Amino acid sequence: MIRKIFSSILRPMFPMGTHVFITGSGKRLGRALAEAVLSLGANVSAHFYQSHSEIEELRNWAEIGRAHV
Repeated sequence: MIRKIFSSILRPMFPMGTHVFITGSGKRLGRALAEAVLSLGANVSAHFYQSHSEIEELRNWAEIGRAHV
């Protein structure tokens, strides 16, 4: 739900191929933002402190998503 909202708002700002740096992208709002930007075709540099397993999940999600696009 949040990813869909972010995607509709962010679409004009992040065209395909844009590179975005997101802090706290392993959990909560940062995660939703990272997923939204990735779904728009942008590249994401994900910063985290202790959310290593969550970042791995995000990375796997991004690789699977890009494989189907």
